[in-house]
Amino acid sequence: DHLGLCESTSFHVLEFTVNILFLTVAVFRDTYNGNNPKPINLVRAGEVFTLHDIKGECAHSNSCWTSDNYDITKIQALSDSRKAEIKKKLPSIFKKFSGLNEGVRHVLQKALNVYVTAFDETDKHLCFLKAWIVLEILLNSDRNDQLIQRVVSIYHEKDKVFVRQDLECLKEYRNEYVHSGNQYVDPLITCFRLQKYIRAVVNYHLRISSQFENLNESINFLDTYKLQKDTLRKKKRILDMALKIKEKNIQKV
Repeated sequence: DHLGLCESTSFHVLEFTVNILFLTVAVFRDTYNGNNPKPINLVRAGEVFTLHDIKGECAHSNSCWTSDNYDITKIQALSDSRKAEIKKKLPSIFKKFSGLNEGVRHVLQKALNVYVTAFDETDKHLCFLKAWIVLEILLNSDRNDQLIQRVVSIYHEKDKVFVRQDLECLKEYRNEYVHSGNQYVDPLITCFRLQKYIRAVVNYHLRISSQFENLNESINFLDTYKLQKDTLRKKKRILDMALKIKEKNIQKV
């Protein structure tokens, strides 16, 4: 069921791909079950993969392969009410996505591809590590402290302290697992905690990034927004003065 979102025959394959990604994200499993060895995703890739060209057609009749990690499972069937809920939300999300510049759309597509495949993993430790990479892609940084600050900037003042503390805990868990192999925290719980922040950053890009020319401007806004009001006013006064003087110099020339 395509939910009525792909009715145009000239629908670009990139837009179709992102539609599918958002659909997949929309039906993530939202419950905790630490003893469940199955992937977190309810909707996930099948056993056979193929290569396609820009028009969505098979690149070659023999270009297909199978996944070694595929786990046979029943097809996920959504209830009519769930379908209606998703159908109602996706057009608005996709409209926002279409309003973004090409660079931000590309980053979102890349991040969402990693996002959904991460939660296809049965190994929850690997799932968590891939999910952390998603944040790095979305926020254009592999520096953990900078990454955390950018996520914190998205949240309301009353939530910033908790968000920072939670992300610091997730950072420590990631570092200790990567460098020492420590597994003292249930990785499934960390996956859901990290998923919450990924969604927040995706929503930030969908709501705000259309107002900027490129991803760097959108990220620079987060770096600037973290500053206190008095500091921002001082910076604004200096910038206004610089612009005023530069305009006068141009007129003299």
